[in-house]
Amino acid sequence: PTNIALSYNGNTDTTYTIIMVAANGCGRDTGYQQIRVLPKNIDAFFNTSLTQGCAPLTVDFTSFANATLSSFDFGDGTGSSLDTVSHTFFQPGTYDVVHIVSNGCSRDTDTVTIFVYAPASLGISPRQLVVCPGEPINFRDTTGIGASLGYIWSFGNGDSSTANSP
Repeated sequence: PTNIALSYNGNTDTTYTIIMVAANGCGRDTGYQQIRVLPKNIDAFFNTSLTQGCAPLTVDFTSFANATLSSFDFGDGTGSSLDTVSHTFFQPGTYDVVHIVSNGCSRDTDTVTIFVYAPASLGISPRQLVVCPGEPINFRDTTGIGASLGYIWSFGNGDSSTANSP
């Protein structure tokens, strides 16, 4: 057997047809074999339908890489080997989603950050439960979220406030 090295410097898949002819005093035979040569470079490229929203947040991921192997790591302990997949992030947080691609000759990754926000929650209480007519009533925010909220208090008598604990 003779080893022959093929030279390839392209950026796309290329298929070569190898022809071998064997001949001797008893006859001749021809064999054909196709060999696919993959480029050494591959680019991980994908799109998302959303990059932020409120929990539970469902995001569609679509790979556009010309890869033989493709997977997603969603950053929440789960993943997928599908080129197009929907994934739901149930917990608020920041998730780095990694797209991993390979063509057998090269590997690449790309990352996008998904921001999942907690739904708004309400927690208010008056500071005093019994008041006399004409005495002021003080309220407080009991959500524990504090300054990340915007406040609009409406007291039912035409008065309002934007303070966090009026």
